[in-house]
Amino acid sequence: MTETAESNIVQEIYNNIRLSENTVQNTGEPRDHTYFAPGTVFEGTLHSDGDVEIEGQFSGEIVSDGKVTLYSDTSSSVSARSLSLIGSTLSGDSVVTEDVQVDDTSYIKGNIRALGVDCAGTIIGNIKAGNLVSLQSTASVSGDIKTATLVVTNGAQVHGKIDMS
Repeated sequence: MTETAESNIVQEIYNNIRLSENTVQNTGEPRDHTYFAPGTVFEGTLHSDGDVEIEGQFSGEIVSDGKVTLYSDTSSSVSARSLSLIGSTLSGDSVVTEDVQVDDTSYIKGNIRALGVDCAGTIIGNIKAGNLVSLQSTASVSGDIKTATLVVTNGAQVHGKIDMS
């Protein structure tokens, strides 16, 4: 392989996956954002001090001190400060210190433990929220819900037990 071809491959990999953890920008400051571009395929464990956005294929475990945003189908457990699903599917359990948001085109198959859950999509699994679970009119939950406060908008569906103790 020529040096130019090798250089082009390295540049393409860099453009497709901007893993910012443990890298330094020209300013000398560490980055605080990890991004997997569409077309990127990753299997393994991701540890990040900052926010994580995934548009590629990810399988494994995500551990982040920041916000995790999923735009594609992901098979992973997630441990993060907050979690948002936008047009995506998550297969795996989530432990979130703040809030989980699931838009109307998204789907979670796994248990969720968080401070709050705002769902407009589908969740198949148990939800344990320390503060609030809010189910929008398009939401569907198949699993037990344990929370201090539950808000159910007309049209939302719940198939499971509810514990508000």
